Amino acid sequence: MVRPRQFTDEQILESARASLLEHGPAVSTSAIAKAVGMSQAALFKRFGSKEELIIAALMPPRIPEWVGMVTRGPDERDIREQLLEIAAAIQGFFETHGPAMAILRASKISEQQVFARFDGPPPPVVSRRAVAEWFRRARDAGRIRDIDPDSVALMLLGSLIARMFFNHIFGERFSPASDVSSGPDYVATVVESLWRGIAPEP
Repeated sequence: MVRPRQFTDEQILESARASLLEHGPAVSTSAIAKAVGMSQAALFKRFGSKEELIIAALMPPRIPEWVGMVTRGPDERDIREQLLEIAAAIQGFFETHGPAMAILRASKISEQQVFARFDGPPPPVVSRRAVAEWFRRARDAGRIRDIDPDSVALMLLGSLIARMFFNHIFGERFSPASDVSSGPDYVATVVESLWRGIAPEP
């Protein structure tokens, strides 16, 4: 009779993710196993190696959660209101997954090893294309001015990830973004600044 598993893969990965975010990629698999409540041997039996465990615990979703919202729009609501909603969702995604991607990079596991697990374009490309298509549809409908959708999409994504990136690289104490407001205020400032450049001609 096969003994049922005490822990699901999701439970193990959630615990491993928490340990990696708290202690970094140098945390031992024995410490991760202890945090889960299983033996190190059982952990390796499930995932094969520490590298496999790190990738499974930290890699981003193939399609970020907010992409569905972007691909359905823009709708009939005010364009600036929709842009603020999209930017807030993207910022929330970066705040959740950005630290995990930073730890993944610090573990010396290459992007090729991670993104080779996805069919088709990797998540960053999927994200940029989805936002660019949103701007393209808005432009073609005459709801924003004649802009380059790909460049504007990159501007928006880059602005939203910048604060998290600087804080990670330099530490919050020395980051050039340390005294920049975060959350809704930062998102609103980014959107308002971008809107002034893409608003329809008077």
